[in-house]
Amino acid sequence: MHDKIKKSFSQRRKFIVTRAEQRRNRKLYERDFAAFCKIIRQYFPEFTQWLCETSDPRQSSIYEIEVMLMTVIMKNICSIQSMQGMTEKFNDENCVENLCRLLGVGRHEFLPHYVTVNEFLKKLDTGELETLRRRMIKTILRRRKFEDARFLGKYWLVIFDATGLFHFHERHCAHCLKKTLNKGSKEEKTIYYHNVLEAKLVLGEGLIISLGTEFIENEREDVEKNDCETRAFHRLASRLKQEYPRLPVCVLADSLYASEPVFKKCKENKWHYLIRYKDGSIPSIAEEYHEIEGMGELQELEREIAREYPRKGRVKEKQHMEWVPELEYKGHKLTMLALLIE
Repeated sequence: MHDKIKKSFSQRRKFIVTRAEQRRNRKLYERDFAAFCKIIRQYFPEFTQWLCETSDPRQSSIYEIEVMLMTVIMKNICSIQSMQGMTEKFNDENCVENLCRLLGVGRHEFLPHYVTVNEFLKKLDTGELETLRRRMIKTILRRRKFEDARFLGKYWLVIFDATGLFHFHERHCAHCLKKTLNKGSKEEKTIYYHNVLEAKLVLGEGLIISLGTEFIENEREDVEKNDCETRAFHRLASRLKQEYPRLPVCVLADSLYASEPVFKKCKENKWHYLIRYKDGSIPSIAEEYHEIEGMGELQELEREIAREYPRKGRVKEKQHMEWVPELEYKGHKLTMLALLIE
């Protein structure tokens, strides 16, 4: 019994916040909140109005939809890991007052509880959040404040990359991807997981923002073959072309994308691409490159540049490039380039 009481007390201690922790949390919140307000005023002056225009799935509530959305946005801005942590840290008098003042709404005694926020997010049409993101992206592009980030002074670099979200030992839902490990052995086991493909717009050194999202998921439980990253790329690329038809894009991707279907999709969208090559991706291209290299006919360029890094400051780099243009691959003209940085 003593051990149970001791364990219970230990678990409760995790949720006790000392005065010193409260002061530290308040300072961090005020710093992040001030930075957020500055960005909103400078880049998205209509942001609050956009939140108000979001379609509300609730019948009625004491909290305005802009309060619900801004609460969870600030959770992410302040790097709070859990919804429960959001409620614990934000229900401070100063936090509540600052957020209500930012949104121009009446005084609330508390911000919405995390259970209330979770129920709201379950009902909210994800298309509403897509619309909000699209408005922000188009505002950034229209205001032309990141023109220096354009590749070769023209193209916007867009990184396509997938990441894992969750994994389970049992099926989570009908859309789970699944993988069997150690098949046919005593250690055989199946894991279920969820992945997502993100398209990130590069706005500068260390500054990227989400341009589009596509979940990699199975249509139903009994499919024979998992959905995959390249199929998700085709879906996301089609949607981005529809949403940003005139955006000059240069795709950045890893060797998984070095394939004819990806080249074809980029050509259809009138996109350029820089794809990392890995041994075995397209053997015929590598063979032709090395043949030309053996004949001493590679095109070369060497240059020194200075780059600014957030921590290192200004650093000089020597770049040596070797390349072969106009390599033929299934109707596509490719350039293969090797870059050495010293």
